[in-house]
Amino acid sequence: EKFKRMYEKSMIKKRYMHLTE
Repeated sequence: EKFKRMYEKSMIKKRYMHLTE
């Protein structure tokens, strides 16, 4: 579960950075 949460957070961060760029 912890890994899944970290994975989701990481994906959101990547997506957010991609949108800002």
